Amino acid sequence: DHLPDMAIACLFVCLLVSPCIQGLKLASFFQDGMVLQREPDSATIYGFQELLPGTEAFLTCSMRGEKLPPQIGFPIKTGSETEGEWMVKLPPQEAGTVCDIQIVGGEEELTLSQVIFGDVWVCSGQSNMVFTMNGIFNHSEEIAAAAAYTDIRFTVINRVTSDLEEEDVTPKTPWSDPSNANALKGMSAVCFFYAKNVYDKLGVPMGLIDSAWGGTRVEAWSSQDALDACEIEDNVLPNNPQNSNSYLWN
Repeated sequence: DHLPDMAIACLFVCLLVSPCIQGLKLASFFQDGMVLQREPDSATIYGFQELLPGTEAFLTCSMRGEKLPPQIGFPIKTGSETEGEWMVKLPPQEAGTVCDIQIVGGEEELTLSQVIFGDVWVCSGQSNMVFTMNGIFNHSEEIAAAAAYTDIRFTVINRVTSDLEEEDVTPKTPWSDPSNANALKGMSAVCFFYAKNVYDKLGVPMGLIDSAWGGTRVEAWSSQDALDACEIEDNVLPNNPQNSNSYLWN
C-alpha cells in the first residue's frame, strides 16, 4: 500500500540530487563560431563538473578547405574535488584554422563547432567604447557593408557586478559574425571598426569581446591584487556597484 508514496519520495530525492551529478559543461562564453587565440599561443578552454578518467579533447580541423590530421588535447583538473573545475590547453593552430572540438569522457560529450583561430581582443572602457554600431552615421550602409567580414566574430558581455571573483559570465550577445545585422547593431562601433581596419591589413580572423560600461572607474575594472599593490583604499558603493573596487573585474 505504501509503494506509491515511496516511489514519489524517491523521485523527489532524485530531483534534488540531479543538479549535483549533471555532466560536464563549458563556461558560458565558449560557444559555437567563436574565435580562439592562434599560434604561437595554446588556446585554453575550461569548464565545470567532475572529469571522468580518460577524458580527452579531439580536434577535427581544416585550413582553407583542406582537412588536417586529427589532434588530441588532455583536460586537467584545476579545482578541488568539490569544485569540479577543469581546463584543456589545445594544440597551437595557425590563423584561419577552423575546428570542431569534442571533449569526450565516458558517455559525456561536449562539442564546439566551427571555432576559428585568430587574434582575440577585449574591448573595454566607458561610454566611448559602449557606443554601438546602430548609433553611428550611415549605420544602415556600414552594417550592410560589414556583412562580408565573416572572419570577424564578436560577443557582448552582460553588464553585471560581483563582490567575489566569478568563473563564468553569460554573454548578452552570443558569438556572432557581421552577417547577423541585428547582433552587429548592438556591438561597440570603436571595437568593430578597429578590428575591420586590422583585418584589412593583416587578413587574420579577429575575435572581439565587448565588455564596457559607461561612467565606470578604473578601480572597478582592476583586480584586488592590483589595487593592493597600488595601496588603493577599499571603496564599495551600494547604490553604484559598477564603481565599487574590483566589482567589474570579478
